[in-house]
Amino acid sequence: MTTERTMPADAVRAAIEAGQERLRALLPALTDDGVREPSELPGWSRAHVLSHIEGVALALARQARCAVS
Repeated sequence: MTTERTMPADAVRAAIEAGQERLRALLPALTDDGVREPSELPGWSRAHVLSHIEGVALALARQARCAVS
C-alpha cells in the first residue's frame, strides 16, 4: 500500500535551503582529487553528482523564470 505524505511549502523550502547550506559548506574542502573519488551512487564520481545537481538546478531556475513571465 502506498501512503501519500505532503509537507507544507514552508517546510519544503526550509529543507531545500538547509540542504543547499550543507552542500555550500562542503564544497570549499573539495580538491580535484576528491571530486574524482567515487560517490555513494554506484558508478558515479562526486563530479558526476555535482554536475547532475547543477543541471537540475539550472533547469528548475529556467522553469521558475518561465512561470513568472
